[in-house]
Amino acid sequence: MDIYLHKPVVDNNKLILSWDPSFCFLSNTYWIECPDLEKIDCPKEKLSEVYFPVCLALAALGTVRFHLPYRVRQDVLDNWMRAIKEVAAVRYVRPCQVEFVNGEEDEPYEVCDDSYSENALLLGGGSESLLTLATLLDEGVRPYLISLGGPLWAGSDPTINTVKFKKDMEIARETGLQVINIRSNFKEIVSDKTWRPLMKSGASILVAVLYCPFFVSLVYPVCHQFRIGRIFCGGEKECINAFAEWAETLYASVSRGVLFESRLSELPKYDVVATLHLKYPSLARHQNSCHFRTEKRWCCRCEKCYRNYFIFKNNGLDLSVLELDEQEIIKNERLLIKLTVQEMLQSGLKEWMHLFSLIQEPYLLRLKRKILICYHLTALKDELSLFVRKFAPGLYRLYRKSKDIFIHNQD
Repeated sequence: MDIYLHKPVVDNNKLILSWDPSFCFLSNTYWIECPDLEKIDCPKEKLSEVYFPVCLALAALGTVRFHLPYRVRQDVLDNWMRAIKEVAAVRYVRPCQVEFVNGEEDEPYEVCDDSYSENALLLGGGSESLLTLATLLDEGVRPYLISLGGPLWAGSDPTINTVKFKKDMEIARETGLQVINIRSNFKEIVSDKTWRPLMKSGASILVAVLYCPFFVSLVYPVCHQFRIGRIFCGGEKECINAFAEWAETLYASVSRGVLFESRLSELPKYDVVATLHLKYPSLARHQNSCHFRTEKRWCCRCEKCYRNYFIFKNNGLDLSVLELDEQEIIKNERLLIKLTVQEMLQSGLKEWMHLFSLIQEPYLLRLKRKILICYHLTALKDELSLFVRKFAPGLYRLYRKSKDIFIHNQD
């Protein structure tokens, strides 16, 4: 099947991309905006490179021929092909056969060793990006801080998660670095439901495939303008998403003259948070990892808040400095245990078990026991449910009508 990637439209500081047909995307167009710039100044080749995550996703269809709007260098296309094939082998159901029809020639521009010499960091506000920033500053690297956001972006919607962008500016002021604000509605056009038939079991098109290349591609339109030649991000060990260690090399060179580098892939989550707060407290006090943050940094009602609470408390940190309300955490204990067990059953078992192995604080040890009891009972209940559903469907229907007798109140 043929997919035609249209010439992106540059409307002052907004870039509009589109293609036909849309297939599994909810729309065939999305935009990227740089609100602090008067105009996006970007070579046409870079405009074509922004389409990389779209091609990566649509490769799930199997046999696809992409028609590029502008010419992309062959070595870059070779890297696209390699990345797509390796991701497809791990994440997609269908065998992948991808072809690129190159676009028209742009006016040539040379990328010399010193022409794209600046660095940029994807600043999410969580422990990974802050620890990466700290290590870069230790190395004498002073990156641009890329503050990303947009509608339906968990934790980074400018209309909802205002504290995130305030913290980005505070970090910039304290470090003397410049923020580049970039917004996009890309998440409005992606739904896991429409992609699920094409994905291997348990894989999410957003989480397992697009996060890393999507984030990085949003920076490409400003790379020429700011002479950015390297984009950094942080991603901890055991990360199942598209920042995972196995994927890092795939996206290192998918843009001409711009390299991507992921840091921290050797560290578990606990070590990332603990190192940040114990070694770099001035940066750590800005951490805001909650996806449901609004004017407050922590909702105290989600698994991420609970996980960070465990790490903070186990390391004896002052929760008031981090604006984390311990009384709210305690009040929501039943809900938080339930959410933690759900996360352990889905994808977070290794991370939580590593965390539990390091717990020494007495109150947290009691919570650990409650969570593990709930986890094992829930896992057993699920296994029994599956057995009954398979071998005694009548009993299963009766079970479904009955109340769930297992409630997380292990006191």
